Amino acid sequence: MAQVQANHEICINNLNVAVQAEKDPPEEIDPPQSTIYSMEEVELGKSNSLICFVNNFFPPLSK
Repeated sequence: MAQVQANHEICINNLNVAVQAEKDPPEEIDPPQSTIYSMEEVELGKSNSLICFVNNFFPPLSK
């Protein structure tokens, strides 16, 4: 049991050292979702436009 307690204290110490070294680690944020599709039905040899739809896009946090 003493070894378990010692390992726990080492882990807590290592976590504190890592947080101090990182100085407020950034919050993990999921990347935005994107979809690309054609404006009109695709026909060989006919010009078409591509539309890029981005969802769940947020500006970076400001401090």
